[in-house]
Amino acid sequence: MHTAPPADSSIGRVPGTMGQYTAAAAERLKQGSPGNTLSREQMAAIIGRECGTGTLGYGNVLSAIRHVETTFGVVWQWDRGTKCWRCLDDAGKVDTTKSRIDRSRRAARCAVRVAGTVDVRNLNREAQRDHVLNCAAASMTLLCSGGKFRNRIAKLDVPTQPAIGKLIELMKT
Repeated sequence: MHTAPPADSSIGRVPGTMGQYTAAAAERLKQGSPGNTLSREQMAAIIGRECGTGTLGYGNVLSAIRHVETTFGVVWQWDRGTKCWRCLDDAGKVDTTKSRIDRSRRAARCAVRVAGTVDVRNLNREAQRDHVLNCAAASMTLLCSGGKFRNRIAKLDVPTQPAIGKLIELMKT
């Protein structure tokens, strides 16, 4: 992980490098194991900046969470009940995945509804092409996250993620 030197007010952070506060949070978060918790106060002591909602430190922590999730496979989520970040086990990751898919499905449903109100005669060629692509992407999200398709996948006797070819085959039926 490449970090930038401490920011000077006259010299901004170099794009593509992680700031010192985010790096400090990432260093701690990547060491997480399932069940670990970190309160805002603990995280503030680690990074040296307040981590309450809407603060700069909160943004640093969210960036660090995304970083360790994609780079190290360690997933942290805010637990409203205990008011702390909790490192998820595999069952928690499955629940989080389902929640994110449901959120995407709701957004796709809204996108399809809005796209249905577009009069393509008022669009230039490029905008028409974008409209068709956007409709296709939203429709595929709805199709793949819908109950019928999920049930078809569940009937597959596959212990791991199904191959893309098998998914396309299921879409045809």
